[in-house]
Amino acid sequence: MPSNTRRGFLGGSALTLTALAGLLEPHRTVPFDVDESSPESDPTDLLEPLPSADVVDAEYRTVVVQTVDVDADDAADVDASDLPHETRVAIDALDVSPGKLTHLVSVFPGSYRRRLGVAAGEFDTLVDDPDEEVNDWAVADADDVAIAAVEGHAAFAGGETTDDRLEAAVAMARAATGEADRFLEDNDEAETTIDAFGDYGTILFVPDPGGTGYPLTASGRLRALGGGFEAHPFDLEGTAEHEYLLFPVDGVDLEEEAIRRIIGDVDPGHVVESDITRPGGAVRVNAVVEAPPERDRDAAPDARVRTSFDRESTTLTFEHADGDAVPATELELWVDGERVDEQPEDELDAFEAGDTLSVTTGPVGTAVLRWFDEERNVQYVYASETVDREAFELEHDFEDRLVEISYVGVQDADPAKLAVTHRSDDGIRRIDEPFADAGEQIAAGDTFAVEDVGVEERVTLEVDVPSVPGVHRRPLGRLRVSPPRIHLHNHPEEGMIARYRDELERDAEEFRLLVDGEPADVQFADEVDTLARGEMVPLGEFPVGSHLTVEWHEPDDTVVVADTVVTPRVRASMEYDENEGTVRIEHSDGEAIPADDLELRIDMEPADIQPADEFEEFSSGDAFTVEVPAMARVELVWIHPEREHRLGGTTTARDAIEATYDPESERMTLTYRGAQPVDPERIHVRHRGPSARGTDSETVFAEEYEELTSDDAVDIDAEIGDRITVSVRVESEKATTMRTVAHFATEPRRGFTFREADGEVTAVYTDRVVRDADEFRLLVDGNPADVQPDDVHDELEREATIELGTFPGGTTLSAEWTAPDKSREVGEHVIAPEVSFEAEYDSESEEITVIHTGGDPIDAGYLSVVAPPGIPQPIPWDRASDADQVAEGDEATFEVEASEEDPRSDSSPAPDSDSTSDAEPLREIIVLFRNSRVLYREELASNG
Repeated sequence: MPSNTRRGFLGGSALTLTALAGLLEPHRTVPFDVDESSPESDPTDLLEPLPSADVVDAEYRTVVVQTVDVDADDAADVDASDLPHETRVAIDALDVSPGKLTHLVSVFPGSYRRRLGVAAGEFDTLVDDPDEEVNDWAVADADDVAIAAVEGHAAFAGGETTDDRLEAAVAMARAATGEADRFLEDNDEAETTIDAFGDYGTILFVPDPGGTGYPLTASGRLRALGGGFEAHPFDLEGTAEHEYLLFPVDGVDLEEEAIRRIIGDVDPGHVVESDITRPGGAVRVNAVVEAPPERDRDAAPDARVRTSFDRESTTLTFEHADGDAVPATELELWVDGERVDEQPEDELDAFEAGDTLSVTTGPVGTAVLRWFDEERNVQYVYASETVDREAFELEHDFEDRLVEISYVGVQDADPAKLAVTHRSDDGIRRIDEPFADAGEQIAAGDTFAVEDVGVEERVTLEVDVPSVPGVHRRPLGRLRVSPPRIHLHNHPEEGMIARYRDELERDAEEFRLLVDGEPADVQFADEVDTLARGEMVPLGEFPVGSHLTVEWHEPDDTVVVADTVVTPRVRASMEYDENEGTVRIEHSDGEAIPADDLELRIDMEPADIQPADEFEEFSSGDAFTVEVPAMARVELVWIHPEREHRLGGTTTARDAIEATYDPESERMTLTYRGAQPVDPERIHVRHRGPSARGTDSETVFAEEYEELTSDDAVDIDAEIGDRITVSVRVESEKATTMRTVAHFATEPRRGFTFREADGEVTAVYTDRVVRDADEFRLLVDGNPADVQPDDVHDELEREATIELGTFPGGTTLSAEWTAPDKSREVGEHVIAPEVSFEAEYDSESEEITVIHTGGDPIDAGYLSVVAPPGIPQPIPWDRASDADQVAEGDEATFEVEASEEDPRSDSSPAPDSDSTSDAEPLREIIVLFRNSRVLYREELASNG
């Protein structure tokens, strides 16, 4: 029999798969004192930009802090696929080289699209044209994330909409500057974990272990869990020491057996020994772990295995459906977390197409079939099943606050193998042997009631047997008690619209609309009888400032399911006249609004001239002009007792500083191009980088000039790799702030982008620093392009263009900066192919099949598929198919519940996917090119 080390599957548990393999995106940051140039810091400081979960209205499932160890000089040669998933997520979101990062912090709040991350390192600000500013932090939306940044630090937030993303990013900036509640301030256990494991390269913290999916870990006995790892746990080689802190619920005394099972659930390696101590009410575990086998699908024989369960005999059968034969000596069967006595090699020489292997699981159990190469320590899971997932039904009674679990199986089952967890705001309650009153066996018709289950709480029924390392185990059933979802949107033409977003149809009489606390004239039941998913209910027009609330009256306790204040549908445009030194504010779109409700602010203070000085009502076409100094922030704000709403804003002369860089003399020249004079004491220049140590150039303009006028310039000695930041110091009664107006790097961070229009490709210079055109070279599939930048320009200014012509799909265009000794890539673009796809979703097998139906062949490595919510992250095509190239007629099949965040088990669901009672149907199927460009999209009906 093989040694017990073969138990060490890669991936350990739902917790580690979630936190460290991608469902959660980990990052880490640096002290957010922007005057500090060194990224070295106490890890506690690195979490400062992470707001309290309540601030962003999210549930923090896991927080991961890690050090990024990529040498800047070698970063260009690093294959991104070799980096940890969390690092790839950060460099994709922030468009920054991994060599520029030093630390990352990541949070996964339960939805990939609402991910949060913070990065720190040696990079310039990543926001050039902010939508919002919070002290020194500039905030802007960048496609699928919003970024808040200062020099060397950046926070990013995902979200369903631009407003969602910006709101979260602003909250992170406010937390960084101390204006919002911080995560660590709300969580003593997190601070204890960070303090205890601050010297480790990777730190894991789980605020609520109830979401791990494992009975012992999610038993309700732990209120939090933390871990410290010398290296990323999935980079483990040989043996290593991992440390854990378990924080038991008050009054719970964890026995050693339970502690060891929890660590076995959580750790991705195989725990060979552990030392347990109990400092100050917590449990500290020092575990010696062995490296688990690596998942190697390519090494495993290419076989497809399907399963079937006979409820009469309680036998699970694995059938070799097609593909290569698998040597029986390389196969293992596991039942209920243990290797069975009779292995495939006892019955077969090889597992070939048509062959079957059967195991008896009983009516309730788990079974795994895997291929394992002990010599190379690699494995591949062909199938993992939990049975019998159709033998239990979960239903919720809102009136009685009960979840009733009914057994509908064929054979009597052992209740000792069952456990129920009830998760609520009060914590996690574990119920062992929920059907114990039924006797030694449960039969069809037996029920168990989980009492006092309210809205937003969850009940999970699980198999309570040891877990198999590396395989996420599906629950037998799960029910999340959620209130119906309604979204209120004030449409410019149709008025207030309520969109019903819940899966269950409900009687419209269950909902009541309140306006400023009183029932509205128009109610849901006046417009429709029932509400179904996607239903749009017109509620009418409401005065600006009205507070709208939608109440749901089905439960005993009324639940507010939507809440908003009607804000004015107004856009104010602002135009700065640099010659006159004035800003013209115009009501450019929307309704008229009382001028008394508006306030014009210059550098956070009310301006001398207000809209009410000019108008009673501010309506379309109305405009007024105010004098504003150069480099000042101007905002028009609607004021309401419950909220403020920004109607428009601008920063005057923010582009007035021009930079040129000469790499030969290593000198950057900053030139003021504004038409209005500026007090040079107001402008601060920060110099960061290798040659900046010991220098103080913040007042470099004031040292040269008493008043700054157009074309005044200063020179700064700066080596390649240095960064220059220009900020404006603003003092007001409320605060003193440094508003960043320009960031310049001696090396072009993103020197070129490539734009496609009407089949033609144009290279566009995007760096803010003016440079000689002959410093750059454009390449087509690695060869010099026919047209080079110096054929068109002597100098390159931002938005300078070079027309390149037409190229076939799959062509790689790139730009290199040739000034350094070693050329550096500063832009890349692959021409998207002309191609068509079709997709089919089989809800019974939970599989998506995508077919290439015509057009160009494509490198399989360029393709991926995403289908929210079942596949929330892109799954590479070449993970579902062995084809190197995808051509017409080729197809690939993707399992809905196996996504990239859980790549170690093809048959296991994503750790948080609901595959039973509360499963959300697929909304759409998307085929992506290079994880960014949509090649194909198909929206699905609400029933999948």
